Amino acid sequence: RYLASKEYVLSPSTMKTYTQYKDSYFVSIGPLLLRQLEDEDVQEWVSDLASTRSPKTVRNIYNFFTAAVGMFGKDDISAMLPQKKKVATHTPSDEEIKALLLYLEKPSKAELRKAVMLSAFCSLRRGEICALTDKDIVGNRLLISKSMVRNKDGIWVIKTPKTTESYRYVDVPDFLMQELRTIKGPLVDLK
Repeated sequence: RYLASKEYVLSPSTMKTYTQYKDSYFVSIGPLLLRQLEDEDVQEWVSDLASTRSPKTVRNIYNFFTAAVGMFGKDDISAMLPQKKKVATHTPSDEEIKALLLYLEKPSKAELRKAVMLSAFCSLRRGEICALTDKDIVGNRLLISKSMVRNKDGIWVIKTPKTTESYRYVDVPDFLMQELRTIKGPLVDLK
């Protein structure tokens, strides 16, 4: 019922993720009636999840769960969550980006090359890149006002950004803009 009530409020990708959580992780706690649910039950469930899932995944599942049960009056549930882990990220060096772009110079890799350049030189996310069309070119800038994501049925859909800060204009280097201006329709077509 929670998912049904939020279908047109939550993003398609969030709905897809929450549906997967419900189908995969709520089975062991699902047989309990809401009025029977105690902190101890939830803590055992969280601990079981933590034995096979990352702290971030456990936190996401738990937050979805507490929002869902809270909607139906059970807003006093609490459990200790696993400690957060610092994620090690890697920012590619200039040399790594050059090597990648050199590899992608093959005609068969042209679409992926455009996507990598938009990511590397404009700091765009994958979904933002996939949603761009020639209509988003404004002078030497791109208007970022949508994203492409998979919905709960696995179908690619265009959606609005989750936050107002995601609506923005992005400057594009001249060499890349010259290439983008020649395109009609999607700027990157990786389907």
